[in-house]
Amino acid sequence: MASSNQYLVDNSPDEIPETDSVASNDTDDGQTHQPEKILAKQDIKHNTHETTWFLVKWENCPVLRSSWESGDLFKTYPKLLEDWKVEQQRRAEGKSKFDLDAFNQAVLDLDKAYVRRRQLRRLKKDISRLLTLTKIS
Repeated sequence: MASSNQYLVDNSPDEIPETDSVASNDTDDGQTHQPEKILAKQDIKHNTHETTWFLVKWENCPVLRSSWESGDLFKTYPKLLEDWKVEQQRRAEGKSKFDLDAFNQAVLDLDKAYVRRRQLRRLKKDISRLLTLTKIS
């Protein structure tokens, strides 16, 4: 099972998959999306410093395109935090739930499928090139 903080790791720019956008609300569809709701919260401890991250679902985007954001987002969208507090209460009462491990696994599976598709495209391109070269010879 995937670690629940798998997507909180600070990646260098050349380690970020092409499917990830640098600006969380600027997705690969070329549109800017507003935050819709918070799905989960994680407190990550690094040495002696603890940082809180929120998994944000973006409007008109699939859940699997959600991203981890810092609390700075609430400066611009304070209602988001208010709604999150209500959601936390609903979860405490058993009226709502979110499976973070299942979410992380689904994102990992999606990433693996993307890598496989890219590998297949490269392989097809290489085979096509080889077939072209053998026809010329």
